[in-house]
Amino acid sequence: MKKLKLAVAAIMAVSALTMGSCSKSDDTANAAVVPGDETTTNTRYVNLARVFENYTLAREINDELQRLDLEFGNQAQAKQNELQRKAQNIQQKRDNNIYLSQQSFEADVNAYSRSEQEVQQWYNTRQMQLLQYSQSQSERLNDSIRNVVRDISLANNFDAVLNDTVAALYVNPALDITDAVIAELNKRYTPVAAPAPAAEPEKK
Repeated sequence: MKKLKLAVAAIMAVSALTMGSCSKSDDTANAAVVPGDETTTNTRYVNLARVFENYTLAREINDELQRLDLEFGNQAQAKQNELQRKAQNIQQKRDNNIYLSQQSFEADVNAYSRSEQEVQQWYNTRQMQLLQYSQSQSERLNDSIRNVVRDISLANNFDAVLNDTVAALYVNPALDITDAVIAELNKRYTPVAAPAPAAEPEKK
């Protein structure tokens, strides 16, 4: 289907966050945090790309979205192939003068149109389900990261924690608390399979 590539791109929005970094990926790295000085404004930063690479939940979400992406693509292609087969069958019957009347030809054409509408309805519904699931998992991931960053900040007198993609000419590496965030995220997370949106049973 023409919309398939756009749908896949949207579904993979969260998984795309896990790529694009060649930074250190060892989640057992030094997670020591230097507390802030109460007499000054204290700012730290986090490398989110590395968090997504090393946070167990983020990896699980990425794997699940890739699986759903592949499943959706295969199902959509199978339905498209079936529609094409039906269209070719109608054309062959007409070319070989198998139809005994215009009414029988129109009946097959109408049946094909109904099948096409059903596939499009399935496609739209499934696409929306997957987008909603992707968004819910993204929110779940971001909430967990925000909670950990907040707690670390409160415990260490940090006034602000920035994403390291914020434009800056220079940032002292000592202000990087990424390892501490990763360690705390994985410490708090207990892997529990989140229910993925169930695919509609195939009609036989």
